[in-house]
Amino acid sequence: APYVDPRTKLRYADPEVFRQIRMLPEEYVQRYLAVRNAAVVLR
Repeated sequence: APYVDPRTKLRYADPEVFRQIRMLPEEYVQRYLAVRNAAVVLR
């Protein structure tokens, strides 16, 4: 994926995916990043 969300560090390919990422609950983002061994603390 060519883009990275600066807040969550999740990668995405287009603006539609970016909108979906931003709508995810923080808990889901943290779990996904933990699986990838890329956990970050969101503020």
